[in-house]
Amino acid sequence: MIAWLNRACHERNMKLFTLPQDPRFDSFRRRDDFKEVVAQIGLARM
Repeated sequence: MIAWLNRACHERNMKLFTLPQDPRFDSFRRRDDFKEVVAQIGLARM
């Protein structure tokens, strides 16, 4: 899953803007690699 998020980030996928609120990613929120992806897209508020 994180590899997919990194790829989407690299491709500047517009669907990532909902990443911090999307409940499908609740189980990933505490992971450092997830936080890095969120920070890369400029939505870090965690």
